Amino acid sequence: MVERIKERMEASLPRIRKAKIGAMQIETALYIGQQAIYTVLWVIAFPLLIGLITGLVVSIFQATTQIQEQTLAFIPKIVAIMAAIALLGRFMLSRLIEFTLLMFDFARTVSGS
Repeated sequence: MVERIKERMEASLPRIRKAKIGAMQIETALYIGQQAIYTVLWVIAFPLLIGLITGLVVSIFQATTQIQEQTLAFIPKIVAIMAAIALLGRFMLSRLIEFTLLMFDFARTVSGS
């Protein structure tokens, strides 16, 4: 896992090296923002999708049984999202670590150390 993260970091380093020492180019700032957005989307995509599917299943169940309880959908969604986080936590954490290492490397490159 660590090797894969290092390989991805090495692949993205040429883009980072565009930065001037002590200054930040617009392309570099846009790249950082783009990577931050991609990281957030990858981390929240699976729990959000599982919560959406769970809500849809509970809504169909409520419609077919004619149960009109408003709070019935919350508990299955919470359980499903917590289970998704528990199962996919390793993947989510590896994406966050990858982004953090990329930002530390960028900070080192910009500062000239």
